[in-house]
Amino acid sequence: MLPLSQFLIMENIRFYAMILILTINIHIVRNAEENLASKLRAERMQRIKCGYDLKTLWTAELAHAPFAASPLITHVNDDQKLDIVAAPFSESFSVLDSETGKILPNTAWPALNLDNSVHASPIQFDVNNDGQLDILFATSSAEFRFYTSTGLFLRNHTLQLPPIYVAADWYKSELIVKFEDISKYTSQTPQKESNYLPIDPHVLATPVLADLNNDYKVEELVIPVSYFYEEDDYRVGEKLQRLGGLNFSDIDKYLVAGITVMNLTTGETLWSKLLDLTQVDATFPAYNIFSPTVIDLDVVGGQLEVIMGTSAGSMFVFNHDGSVRKGWPVSQNTIHGQITAADLAGDGVVQMVTIDTSSNVICYDKEGTKRWESIISGTSSPGSRLFDVNRDGTLDIIITTNDGHIYALNGVDGTVLPDWPVSIGARTTANVLITRVSTTHTSPDMVVVADDGSIHLISMDLKCKSQIPIGETSLVQVLSHDLSLWFSGLELLVATNDGTVMCLATGQELAEFQNDNDEPLKANHLISLTSDPKTVNDFSFSEQKPGIYVTLFNKKEMEVTGETFPVEFEIIDPLYKPGKSKYFVAISYGNRLLMQGEFPEPKTYTVSAPAGEEPSHGHVTVRLTNQYGQVFEDRFSIRFNKLIMEDLQWLLLAPFIAMIVILLVLHGFPAKDLLPYTNQSKSN
Repeated sequence: MLPLSQFLIMENIRFYAMILILTINIHIVRNAEENLASKLRAERMQRIKCGYDLKTLWTAELAHAPFAASPLITHVNDDQKLDIVAAPFSESFSVLDSETGKILPNTAWPALNLDNSVHASPIQFDVNNDGQLDILFATSSAEFRFYTSTGLFLRNHTLQLPPIYVAADWYKSELIVKFEDISKYTSQTPQKESNYLPIDPHVLATPVLADLNNDYKVEELVIPVSYFYEEDDYRVGEKLQRLGGLNFSDIDKYLVAGITVMNLTTGETLWSKLLDLTQVDATFPAYNIFSPTVIDLDVVGGQLEVIMGTSAGSMFVFNHDGSVRKGWPVSQNTIHGQITAADLAGDGVVQMVTIDTSSNVICYDKEGTKRWESIISGTSSPGSRLFDVNRDGTLDIIITTNDGHIYALNGVDGTVLPDWPVSIGARTTANVLITRVSTTHTSPDMVVVADDGSIHLISMDLKCKSQIPIGETSLVQVLSHDLSLWFSGLELLVATNDGTVMCLATGQELAEFQNDNDEPLKANHLISLTSDPKTVNDFSFSEQKPGIYVTLFNKKEMEVTGETFPVEFEIIDPLYKPGKSKYFVAISYGNRLLMQGEFPEPKTYTVSAPAGEEPSHGHVTVRLTNQYGQVFEDRFSIRFNKLIMEDLQWLLLAPFIAMIVILLVLHGFPAKDLLPYTNQSKSN
């Protein structure tokens, strides 16, 4: 036992040590707070200097599940205003008013989706041929559900992909089966005399709706399919018994990548191909988890080719009828992201850019020959987008990576551009949006949400870089459009990992509603991003690219009477090349083609289109296709002969009303009711 004096000395030492530690901790906390405050002040000053002043206009909490695919900004009803179609991973499908973020009133939205998940963005197609574009949701179990603009489920139009059949013991002789040998072990029809198992179809990416055969009807749906057994579906023994007693531990031995093309007008399958066969835990598993790409590789403004890359490292090019194009498929490591296809060098030749999980970026020509190969850090989940970064007249390739970098590669030779990559310090899983956010500089800006809960803003000249905390993360592309006409510029649309949709204003609040000036509306339409990608094959962000714009003449409330109506649109192409540039325009009412033709040059045209034979209301789509098969479109709502119908109703009703009035004047009101009725006894 210590003497009292020594004990007191030690207690004093311990006391002063605690005070010293507490003082040091207070200084550390104060310094951290001062550093954080200083950092926040610096970031705020940087945002002010760079003109990045985002305001949250509204948020809509739609689900507790993340968005696995981007929403769709479009016209759903006939009020000429933009709407937002949102399909989170599960729980419900919703349509929101773009001005307020509220569910469309007087409709059946939201539609419950409790029994399935969704990996695909919504698609519009007039499946019941009434002139109004219906909304197609592709579920993960390969079921295609159509809803009307008011949210009614069109059950009779539901489509379901069938299973495929795989030899039960295929894996005993092969580790991976490629396209040239896959027919030895698989079949698209039941094999009664063989030991084949039915494998369930899944859609894990957004299908592509296109005009593959160039008949001016956009009705071919190109579907990426992955066939496998979902573990949660087969934990119950009853389902396994249907597979001939297959052991639960063996269900991951069957994985097939496929592609199917359906005609949505008829509901028939046009062609279907099985691409790769592996086990689920293979080094390069045969998933098909990214959207196909469609484009005219021959640059004649004709039929489209279908480009598809699989996780097994196979890259395919199919002709519009499903035949394999000469020189394909080619092999590389696991392909990640949708394949980008465009005329990169501006020489009239389409090239294709792929990214694999080994950080390789490869550019192919239409014959399947490598033009160049480059290496980046990390890998890319979404693929790539295009922008002329160094203003040399050729497109450069913009790639986000999982290690927090944004790369810009020269589209001609694949070299990394000077001063790139740019680090944002956190993982990103979506492509950048390139648009105009700043109010102080003229350079376009990159916008992306990272895993640090912030939205990152970087000018394309790299002079401005800022991040704004939003407290949310996102797996999908940030979209943009003129969602609120009360604010200047474009608004950003962020779909988050907790099932929330956020609308952020980039411009200033206006004193009055701006909806009667064509020029800013046209500019916003051309640089907007309404889906991911904007159309089925528009991968570039540029003000120097083709486009089409329907003028305000048609976008104001349209009531049409008579047999025809005028459509006024402007073809835009700053890089117009006489004799080489081609412009094919198709005008459709819902799913019905009204007229089509080739137009010689970029300018404003007014054409006469046939009106509907019966009173109706719906959507008119004006669609421009160029020599590459690239699609650009604009849309407006219309009412055919509705006023005449209403006038006829009043004309038919008027004599009856007049007769009633005359009888009442001559005879007065009857003492008893004119019509008999039954009064049920209260005792009953």
